[in-house]
Amino acid sequence: MTSDTFKIRSEEDAWELIDIWLAGQSIPTLDFENWPALRIKIDGKGYASSLRSGQMEALIGFRQSMGRAYAAIAHGAYDMRRLKKAESEQLEFTTTVRKGSSIADTDLSPLIHAAAQVVQNRPIESLIAAVVVGLAIVAKPIILKHFENKAKQLEIEDRNQLLSLTQQITTQDRERWEKLDSAIERLSSKFPALDQLIPDVSTSFWQLASSAADANNVQIGDVNLNSHQLDVLSERRKRRKSDTQTIDDIFIVDGIVKIGPNYRIQLRSETAQFSVLYREPEMTPTKIKRLINCMTSTKAIRATITVRIVEKSQVSGELLRFSAAPTS
Repeated sequence: MTSDTFKIRSEEDAWELIDIWLAGQSIPTLDFENWPALRIKIDGKGYASSLRSGQMEALIGFRQSMGRAYAAIAHGAYDMRRLKKAESEQLEFTTTVRKGSSIADTDLSPLIHAAAQVVQNRPIESLIAAVVVGLAIVAKPIILKHFENKAKQLEIEDRNQLLSLTQQITTQDRERWEKLDSAIERLSSKFPALDQLIPDVSTSFWQLASSAADANNVQIGDVNLNSHQLDVLSERRKRRKSDTQTIDDIFIVDGIVKIGPNYRIQLRSETAQFSVLYREPEMTPTKIKRLINCMTSTKAIRATITVRIVEKSQVSGELLRFSAAPTS
């Protein structure tokens, strides 16, 4: 780093920049060099020179998270539908699979370049937010955090089988979690809903691990997952005895995220929270617009959902229908 330029070539440089910003020090001109980038290496039969559809879906999930974060930065809403066509095209990244191997390199720098152009109001905050998104996807401490979050959702037996993974988490890793949380909290006051970033990205990491459950080993950035850990993370609990319930209740809509042709809706009743898919043909653009209006105005809805429960934990759910909640 010179007196007027700060080069970011690695994760360590990115963490140093976050320290400087959180300390309230002035930020010099930033120069990004081959960062952020995510390497995924999968060892196993059938993985030479290719990624399977499940891994590609996870990469698409990363791209969508980047898009939603950029929408929050540029347009004030964590919603890819706010993006202009040119912005969406600018956020496209490239994944290269090495010939004869299972190593896939993904260049995530388009987010940095796009954020650098959001200079009208908050140039520094825009770039810091882009760095935060990059860390959420490529930094070892945060990748470990994503999988620890997953472990917390598992029953004790499976959670204990992931100790070899979660015990890799160091004191420095946890300190960096707190730094990223502090950065996101501060940025969220300027870029609404950016605090959805970590749970959003976590879903893609879980998808990536689950899709490679038949591999011998998966390396994601600097985090290694062996076949036993992949087996546990692939949600074997879904194959255990489950109970499907139909629930009709009054809900508040806490979140709406587009996933392919469907939407994932976060619902909250007086007694519980649910994450449910909303699919065609019940789902229509008009109904999604109504749901978004209810979410932004915090108006309650009356909805019928089905949820699948395994050992007191929801593993899936679907929104069947909804209407305006009756007024008292």
